[in-house]
Amino acid sequence: MKRPLKFLLALLPFLLASSAAKRRKDAERER
Repeated sequence: MKRPLKFLLALLPFLLASSAAKRRKDAERER
């Protein structure tokens, strides 16, 4: 059974970007 590595690799950057954006928003709110 092959795992969708390509799909995961394509999703990882999106999740990281989303997390970074959330962190930025939270940081800006606290300031």
